[in-house]
Amino acid sequence: MDWNLNYWAILVAAVIHFALGAAWFSVLFSKPWMVLANIGQANMEKGRGKMPYLLAGSAVTALIMAFVLALLVHKMEIHFVWGAIKLGLAVGIGLHAAPALGSYTFKQQPIKLYLIEIGYPVVSMMIMAVVLAQWW
Repeated sequence: MDWNLNYWAILVAAVIHFALGAAWFSVLFSKPWMVLANIGQANMEKGRGKMPYLLAGSAVTALIMAFVLALLVHKMEIHFVWGAIKLGLAVGIGLHAAPALGSYTFKQQPIKLYLIEIGYPVVSMMIMAVVLAQWW
């Protein structure tokens, strides 16, 4: 397998994913997400000691996602923004949103919670794919 990838682009894409997640859940959708997910202030305080581990896990996840997406961009020879957006959307919906829908349905969680939590990886995949395609 040809692994001639731009590892700086992968790192930047992972940082973008990580930063988007921070903005998504702390600025853009913080209040509705916390209410819908039943995350109270007490739970937030309890989790503060675990924050370094949670952030490290998120960073590793972002790197893995960026790496796999870079493989797809490279193998599919995607160089243009529109092609990258379509790939990111397909990966986001096909590999994140669709499988999670069953879980949300069976747990009878609100559709708004699903849209907030799944919107993040779908939007992130599109942005990361554009970065990877343009910086190939």
